[in-house]
Amino acid sequence: MENNPTNTDAPQRRPRDNWFVRFIRYAKRKMDERAAKRQNETPADKAARVTASATVWIAFFTFVSVGVSVGTYLILKSQLNEMHEGGVDTHTLAQQALAQGTLLRQQVVGTFAAAIPKTNPSPESITDAELLHYTGIGLSYVNVGKVKAVNFIAEATLTRQNLPTYKPLGLPEHRQTSKLQMRPNDQTGPPGTLSDAANIRFDAKALTEDDVTSLHELRETIEIAGYFQYDNGFGGIIREPFCFLYAVRPQHIFEKSGAATGGGGPGGWYGCEDAKGTIAQALKWKQKQ
Repeated sequence: MENNPTNTDAPQRRPRDNWFVRFIRYAKRKMDERAAKRQNETPADKAARVTASATVWIAFFTFVSVGVSVGTYLILKSQLNEMHEGGVDTHTLAQQALAQGTLLRQQVVGTFAAAIPKTNPSPESITDAELLHYTGIGLSYVNVGKVKAVNFIAEATLTRQNLPTYKPLGLPEHRQTSKLQMRPNDQTGPPGTLSDAANIRFDAKALTEDDVTSLHELRETIEIAGYFQYDNGFGGIIREPFCFLYAVRPQHIFEKSGAATGGGGPGGWYGCEDAKGTIAQALKWKQKQ
């Protein structure tokens, strides 16, 4: 009796991948799809995704803070029951639990709250009246926090003043701006990405070359004073007053530092108190010349 030879040409069944290999392939496919989606998203979609992520983290930290507070309360309650006979001060322990919960909330607010810093007026130096006619004198505000600022408002008044008396010259110019919401500034975006900013712009067309010369010769100055206010996204109202003066520093200071060798010295915007000290020093130095 003959034995039939084994058929070596029969198709072999490929062993099925185990569950771990299938899981790795699935995870890799999902990561590739997520990366491709991010490459094609618009700046507006990216800003919305960043805001949504911040909202998720806020909810997470809020949940954690509530959980910690509840856990602390339950632990303290148990300790109070055990130590009641020892005369433990229940009021003090309750205050400690409340203080811990308050601290956690402050940490969350400090990390994620909207933040709008105070910035100097622009341009930084006034050197050309004709250029100033096009640019004007302005203030800009940008939210550098993690959540939207709400109910932003800013008011400012520009006043030309005589030196050394600081008496107003002409009529002051008042400006106001407001925004219901100000999104966080996307600092990770490509160059040229527009920020959700608020701006105040003063018309400088009335300034002449003689007025600019008066600034440099310490016969005049310009004051911009006002305030801005907003909700930081957690119910906290932030109000920031400001006052700036345009001042020219004494030339001898720049000669010592090597920053300049002639002329009236470059000018710039300073806080009003600091500027008045700088102007007083400059006028004193000017009288000695």
